[in-house]
Amino acid sequence: MVTPTCGWGDAATVVPTVLHYHYADADLLERQLDSMRRWVDCEARAAGDDRIWSGDFQFGDWLDPAAPPHDPFGARADPDLLATAFLAHSARLVARAAAAIGDDELAAEYDALTTEVAQAFRDEFVTARGRVIRECQTSYAIALAFDLFTPAQRAGAVDALARAVRKDHNKLGTGFLGTPWLCPALAANGRVDLAYRLLLNEDCPSWLYPVTQGATTIWERWDSLLPDGTVNPSGMTSFTTPSRTKAGVGGV
Repeated sequence: MVTPTCGWGDAATVVPTVLHYHYADADLLERQLDSMRRWVDCEARAAGDDRIWSGDFQFGDWLDPAAPPHDPFGARADPDLLATAFLAHSARLVARAAAAIGDDELAAEYDALTTEVAQAFRDEFVTARGRVIRECQTSYAIALAFDLFTPAQRAGAVDALARAVRKDHNKLGTGFLGTPWLCPALAANGRVDLAYRLLLNEDCPSWLYPVTQGATTIWERWDSLLPDGTVNPSGMTSFTTPSRTKAGVGGV
C-alpha cells in the first residue's frame, strides 16, 4: 500500500491555490476542490484523532545540507513535526478555497480542522516560549510561515530561527521542504536583513554558490558540483531541480 508523504503530496492543495492566486480562476478551484479535500482527508486519517501525523514514512526535509551524503533522509527537522505542519497548512488551503467559491459550510469545517491540528502541533512540538523540538532552520521557517505559533510564541520562534541561521554561519540549513519558506518567514517577521544575508551569500550551501560555478538552474544538491569542478560522488546530483524554487507565493 502506498502511504501519503507530506510536502510532495501537498501539491494537491498548493498547486491549485497558486494557480488561483495568479489567475483568479474560481472555476479551477471548484474543479479541484474535491481532490484537495481528498488529500487533506487522507492526511487527517493518517494523523488520527490526536491530529499528530506520526510514525509514517516521510521524505522529510530531503537533502538537508547537514545530512550525511549517503543518507538524504537524515535531516535535522523532525519528520512528524513537518507532517503535522503540512496537514494544518493544507487544511487551511482547503478552507480558503471553499470560501473563495462561496461554500461557507465547507470552509468552516476545514477551518475547524486547521485549528485542531495547529493546537495539537503546539502541544506536541512547541514550548511556551516558542522553541521547537530538534531546532533547525526548516522547523522554525515552516511553523512560522504556516502560522502555527500563538502570538506569545512567535517572537521567541523568530529569535530562535535567527539563532539557527547564525549557527549555520548565515548559510542555508534547509532541504527541499524548508528552503522555499526560509526567506519569506524571516522577511514577514522583521528579519529582512537576515533574509538578504542568506540570499546574497555565495558560500556553499547557498543559492548563489551554484551561480559562481556556472549554474543556470537550481541543483538537487547544494554542492552537486564541488569547488574543484568535479561532480559530487554521492549520487543524486541532478543539475536541475524545480522543487528547490517552489516558493510560498501569496502566502501559499
